[in-house]
Amino acid sequence: MEQRFGQEVLSDMVNQEVIKQAASEYGISVSEEELDTELMMIKAKYGSYDEQYLWYGSDWEGQIEQKILLEKLLVQSVEISESAVKEAYNANEDLYKIGKTYHLSHIVVEDKKSAQAIYEQLQDGVAFGTLALEQSTDTGSAYQAGDIGYINKNQTRYSPSYYKQAGKLKEEEFSKPFKVEDGYALIFVQEIIKAKTFAYEDVKSMIERELALEEIDGAITASYFWDELGVKWNY
Repeated sequence: MEQRFGQEVLSDMVNQEVIKQAASEYGISVSEEELDTELMMIKAKYGSYDEQYLWYGSDWEGQIEQKILLEKLLVQSVEISESAVKEAYNANEDLYKIGKTYHLSHIVVEDKKSAQAIYEQLQDGVAFGTLALEQSTDTGSAYQAGDIGYINKNQTRYSPSYYKQAGKLKEEEFSKPFKVEDGYALIFVQEIIKAKTFAYEDVKSMIERELALEEIDGAITASYFWDELGVKWNY
């Protein structure tokens, strides 16, 4: 594995198992509510996931669960008062509000005629991802079946027309062709996240972890538990 993919990837795989075993040993777990809240906030606010946790490819849920477990392990001995958590929530309430967000795929082509031909193929039942791979001029997203992640009203990565067009669609629906800077685009809505304001209780554990992490020295890494769990690395 080290020769084929590099030491960093192999180390990340070891860390996955280290986190799993350490969490079991200390009786630490992640609730479904914690996972859903953090997943929703990351999707809506950032549109993609932090590369330092890209252990599972597109499995955001798995990545975030590992992240939360590791953070809980690292801060388990740090005590944060209830008043400090409430103060942090009240001082940063806007951080816990998300606007309506869409998970989109797109196909971009140079002219209207080509876009219309693709639209007709979609109507005939051809898969959006297949057409993106075969015909989209955006090669970066084409290899991901056209997936461009999550966008909201405040995003600047794509034309505002993407958000406007998405607002006309339901999940699993595709748009008609529309004009964009690089030609014509069609979008497909994979998921819709409704606007939401998270109450204090929804994000209490997240804030507590964030404050606790500020109290510890060093990087957020599972390597702290290697010796404890008997990991041996032969260079």
